[in-house]
Amino acid sequence: MGAPAAVPTLQQPPDLGEALRPRPPPLPTTPEQKLANLFRTTDGQPVRTITHQKNIGSDGSKHKARALLLDPLALGGSTPAEGVDTTLMKLVFGLSFLAWSEYGLRQMLDRRWCDAYAAAARHIAAVASSGREPHDGGPCRVCVLGLGGCIPALVAAQSGCSVLWVERIARFEEVARALVARNHLEAHVRTVRVKGWAEAVDTHVHSGSAPARRFDAVITDEVSEDLLGEMRSR
Repeated sequence: MGAPAAVPTLQQPPDLGEALRPRPPPLPTTPEQKLANLFRTTDGQPVRTITHQKNIGSDGSKHKARALLLDPLALGGSTPAEGVDTTLMKLVFGLSFLAWSEYGLRQMLDRRWCDAYAAAARHIAAVASSGREPHDGGPCRVCVLGLGGCIPALVAAQSGCSVLWVERIARFEEVARALVARNHLEAHVRTVRVKGWAEAVDTHVHSGSAPARRFDAVITDEVSEDLLGEMRSR
């Protein structure tokens, strides 16, 4: 009798599920890849405004600290005119978007917030004007710190005040200047850009040998401990 026939070995079928399962994209390694990957979801699609708002929570419980968003733009620059490399502009746009969506936009959409600051600006203008001595001359002087919700500076100017609108971020100062022009308030508002709030005091209040010209009021709706801390240290 011949040798018995060999028993065929059963082959394990391939795991089609593993083969068809989507694989995550490779992690970026170069600076260009990291910039291209900025603010993108795991599926590679850009983060949309609504998606971002859902991610941070409607109450803002997940939003980033204001200083973490604004300090890089203020100290490192936000425009090509400041020497910012074009490859970094995506980062600038991303930080600007986060700062606006998590702070400025919320303020603008809060009717009570806007009404409260508009009323405060009108009240300051009325009180400062009524309390000025005849020899003081000129309109009341108001300093507004930060772009914020844009309401205090515009309403103070519409109420007859001479407004110095100070902003740390060049790109945001351009927005303030455009708002002033759109509202035809160029004769009442001067916008300036400084890298630190204390610089506004040194440059625009204690400047030169002439006696310091004090403001009748300082308004800000950018409530943060970094702003208050810097001004307290002066």
